[in-house]
Amino acid sequence: MFPLEVRSGSVVVKIYRVQNKGRPSFMVSHHADGRRYQKMFAKFAEARADAGAKATAMSRGELDVLELRSVDRIAYLHALETLQPTGMALELAVKDCAEAWKVLGGKASLVEAAREFARRHMHELPNKLLPAAVDEMIETRTRDGASQAYVKVLHAHPSPYKGHGRRCGRARRSTPPCAGPAGSRTDPASPGSPA
Repeated sequence: MFPLEVRSGSVVVKIYRVQNKGRPSFMVSHHADGRRYQKMFAKFAEARADAGAKATAMSRGELDVLELRSVDRIAYLHALETLQPTGMALELAVKDCAEAWKVLGGKASLVEAAREFARRHMHELPNKLLPAAVDEMIETRTRDGASQAYVKVLHAHPSPYKGHGRRCGRARRSTPPCAGPAGSRTDPASPGSPA
């Protein structure tokens, strides 16, 4: 199995299993700019991640990525992997995250804000006319055990789309009169209304 070759395009980075101070270790070895580079790792997973990153970076000509420390390199690769389904560039994602954090003032996480936005704005609305929606609401409230007084109030409020409840012009004092065209009042008790 060893040395293990990690390839990306025409680039090959090798992982060797070696003894380091009496313990088994893993050495990542590659050539760049006419020099041989070697780096030791205690864990195979870290060595494998490093070799993959180096091979990919060298095949793309991104040698500056190779200067990251081991922990930073693993974090960088994990961030790229996490972002891959979104198609966003890492720089844009970090910029958006920082801007959202400023907007939230550090009082909520970006995930909490996104969930609240989705809860308020990203639900599917049924394709139905308003009279049908009103009837369905009254039916649901009745079925859910709303008081008879509440259901009576729902029936009593006028609907300009269907003949529900009271008509304009017979308003009680506790409810406002209906508005007619151009905001004129149609309450017969109001001064200046047509007789």
